[in-house]
Amino acid sequence: MPRIKIVKSAQKDQGPCYVCRKEIKQGETYKWFAHLIGRSSRKKKFCAKCKIRGSHMTTSDKLCRLYEAQEAIEDALKIMDDITTIAAFEEWRDNVASAIETAAQTAEEVGDEYQSSYDNMPEGLQQGSTGQEIEEKANACSEWNNELETAAGDVQDVKVEYEVKEPEPESSAITPENPAPVEQPVNEELVEKIREAIEEVERIAEDASNSLSL
Repeated sequence: MPRIKIVKSAQKDQGPCYVCRKEIKQGETYKWFAHLIGRSSRKKKFCAKCKIRGSHMTTSDKLCRLYEAQEAIEDALKIMDDITTIAAFEEWRDNVASAIETAAQTAEEVGDEYQSSYDNMPEGLQQGSTGQEIEEKANACSEWNNELETAAGDVQDVKVEYEVKEPEPESSAITPENPAPVEQPVNEELVEKIREAIEEVERIAEDASNSLSL
């Protein structure tokens, strides 16, 4: 992987950030690295706010797709708003499971490509360092695919263990004795059960995502 360099104050405008496309102006902090391609190099620049990810740092199409699959799981795990209802939890959980399933499909496709490359090599090259490296990557993709497929099912199985109580019937007539209902307080017991379920989904997804070994 190339070395990342940080410039605290740009001496001149640097053009758009590779991720968000926001212009990096003179005086702003930015990060950059360069890919060496033959005798030339290709520089990528990032604003201070944007994260440099694995998919940005490789020149391999196959590795880029695998890293992007990992990053999609990471993005799906992010919780933008507080999850305080079972329905909201299930929607978030299903999105995470979908990202894992997509990553599993990517792992299978990339693994097949590595295996095809290995199979098409002359036998002598298969036994060399390059052939062995390609075969190891094919096997790693296959193993990751298995881990992800298992994780997707495990995530879908995570439930909020909470029994919803039926509210008592109320009169629809608003009187001094029966005023208009006020906003119900947050059910702390339910929120705690949702938090536990979220942590279980996060554990399963992160363990599976991080099991990729290349």
